[in-house]
Amino acid sequence: MGTELGEVIAGRAPGRRGDRDITLFSSVGIGLQDLVAARLLIDKARANGIGTEVDLTS
Repeated sequence: MGTELGEVIAGRAPGRRGDRDITLFSSVGIGLQDLVAARLLIDKARANGIGTEVDLTS
């Protein structure tokens, strides 16, 4: 099992240590929580000009 997000936020565990590290979000909450988390991550990535957008509408 990996490090829990709460541990990283609380400063009790390190997060990513380098650009090649991979973060995996595994939600066990309700769907609305997943949508909120996704929206926050997308907005942050766009604001920082990082990530790759994929068009899934076609």
